[in-house]
Amino acid sequence: MQFDISAAAAAAPATAAEGAAAADAAQIEHYMTPRQPQPPPQLNYLKKPIHPKIMYKLLKLICNDQFHIGSKWYYVINYEAYRLMLYKGYNKFFLYNIKTYYKKTGEFLFEREFIYTQFVLFLRHICASNNIEFLSTGSLYYPGSGNRYTTYRIEHETRTPINLKCF
Repeated sequence: MQFDISAAAAAAPATAAEGAAAADAAQIEHYMTPRQPQPPPQLNYLKKPIHPKIMYKLLKLICNDQFHIGSKWYYVINYEAYRLMLYKGYNKFFLYNIKTYYKKTGEFLFEREFIYTQFVLFLRHICASNNIEFLSTGSLYYPGSGNRYTTYRIEHETRTPINLKCF
């Protein structure tokens, strides 16, 4: 078997500078190529999508703040809403209602201490499984707890406020 040296030499760059320029061009082409849209992330802990009415019933009870951007209305999820939920005991009913939607692999989520980040995690699962807009709006420092908590907004189910008048 004979190896053709001229073909290998033609494929290799003549100088190191040409080789670096070719590598740079390939890297630029890689970053400039439009990417294919990715499918939404799979929630491996869920058996089926959690019905959003469970979340919206809770939000009606605990969220005092609603606002709109353009024509969309949002619930404000913050540390005060979480504390009100704990004070009124709504967290037990909320967890009981969503637990049936989780697989056995996700049962560890219910065994953890129910803190603010855990509450937000469950809301994210509900929003992601139903394609509901869920965005972070910033974080606030709460001196009483010594912690910084992120505030979120969730798209309103009816797209109009429940108890507010439009001016």
